[in-house]
Amino acid sequence: MVGVSFERRALIPPIDPAFDPGARTFYKGANCNGNEPIMETISFTVHEFMILMGILNERVRDGSGVPDSSVWNLWKDRYKQLDKELEKLDMMDRADMLFDGKVKLEDVTKPQIEEVIGLVDEHAAYEQQLIDDNDLDADPDELEIWKTLRARLETSLDWDGGK
Repeated sequence: MVGVSFERRALIPPIDPAFDPGARTFYKGANCNGNEPIMETISFTVHEFMILMGILNERVRDGSGVPDSSVWNLWKDRYKQLDKELEKLDMMDRADMLFDGKVKLEDVTKPQIEEVIGLVDEHAAYEQQLIDDNDLDADPDELEIWKTLRARLETSLDWDGGK
């Protein structure tokens, strides 16, 4: 299940009214084979989710594709729905939703988290390159967002005893 939590609930009501962006339940133990949910719930800001899914969307559109097991195939409908919702908003409401809104994903498996970590690394490298090139769009705070997200995802893998 994917939901959005947003402070200005009149714009987009949450799918799960009990959504708590800090709630995470981890599974661990000898019976885990790597495909079970190790994280019952994971949340991203709408901004993070849209960037990560945008990377996968570009792969699909340019013909390089994604594997059948990719999170793209699980989360693409929510991505497309959010994209349409964002397009309807004026600039200020869109910015509020991107950075204050949350996307909640449940039953995320270890391979899915590893795929997301790869996407985070790819985008962080892009942000770092902007900084290295002294590009006008370079933003060290943006790079920090991605480093923090990666650390959070790595922590979720550690709860399952590591990789």
